[in-house]
Amino acid sequence: MPYVKDKDGNVVEKNYGNCIFLCVNPNSENLKNTLSYISNLCLYMMQQKDNPLNKNSESVLKEIYKNGAVVFEMPSNVFWDCYLSYNRGQMEYSDMVKELERKVNTYLNE
Repeated sequence: MPYVKDKDGNVVEKNYGNCIFLCVNPNSENLKNTLSYISNLCLYMMQQKDNPLNKNSESVLKEIYKNGAVVFEMPSNVFWDCYLSYNRGQMEYSDMVKELERKVNTYLNE
């Protein structure tokens, strides 16, 4: 399997797999909507042309993991967007902290 390239076009020596890890609070007041969202997200992801599962499924997936650098990341809108707004002078430090606490609490507790 060929190596993938990063955003700048440089060859990465490992296949890069970005994983999405979803946790669902079974006691959430938003359980029905959350499960519906996850279902819709999975349907959307499976329809993408570059999804290796749409091609040779198990054999392709094994090759990716065999030479893979699989990462689990917090979505950029949870942390990075606030941080960039602060660095650009669009947000005060105290406002950034409050917004980060709100987003991280929502992300981790919902």
